[in-house]
Amino acid sequence: MNNNDHKSIKDNVLGAIETGKVIMRPKWHFLLQATLLVVGTVLSILTGIYLVSFIIFILHQTGVWFIPGFGGPRLLFTSLPWILVLIAIIFIILLEFLVKKYSFGYRKPLLYSTIGVILVVLTGGFVIAQTPLHRGLFDRARDHRLPIGGGFYRQFGMQRPPGNVAVGTVTEIIDKGFKISDPRGDIIDIIIDDKTEFPTGKDIAVDNHIVVLGQRQDSTVTADSIRKVEENDFPAPPGFRGRRPPPR
Repeated sequence: MNNNDHKSIKDNVLGAIETGKVIMRPKWHFLLQATLLVVGTVLSILTGIYLVSFIIFILHQTGVWFIPGFGGPRLLFTSLPWILVLIAIIFIILLEFLVKKYSFGYRKPLLYSTIGVILVVLTGGFVIAQTPLHRGLFDRARDHRLPIGGGFYRQFGMQRPPGNVAVGTVTEIIDKGFKISDPRGDIIDIIIDDKTEFPTGKDIAVDNHIVVLGQRQDSTVTADSIRKVEENDFPAPPGFRGRRPPPR
């Protein structure tokens, strides 16, 4: 580029500034814009991860998470907390929009950046779901010891499972089956017969955590299938926190 070309570009820029076509902005404007972009991106990531982990917690809480083990993917789909799912999708879309503002984002095809955002949020959500975060917050909310967000946890965390699903901790062995206490503290009679299936084995004892698929009438469920789940996969009902199954 010769001096004349350089001078021409400079004159064009100065002329655009003088005519108002280009607006000069101070450095703090760009710094504030970059800061807000970073803060917005971080908050969107954290919110998306929180929502995904909370959805997983709710699915465990209601027993819906274990339905595919009974061969019921359709029931799983219809039982999802769709309000929370839609909110999570909105934050993922917002996060994708913010990521495209970065150089590493807009240089990548939309499909790649979208897949990357989804993987980050889903992976983070699954990791957080393995921690006691939501269980601890739910326990506090259930005891009305969570002033901020307590209603949110009680609204979603204390929902009843779908009509033909029961979840709970075994409290007593009875002649025709056993009694369980669900996360709400309600006692449910589980009735078993010759047709009841036990995919994870019949050795069910007091303090075991189970998910039951069957026909429910009031507080009685005639079990079609009973599945044991790990203690870490299931929030303990009131009065059972801190207890451990007896040694075998």
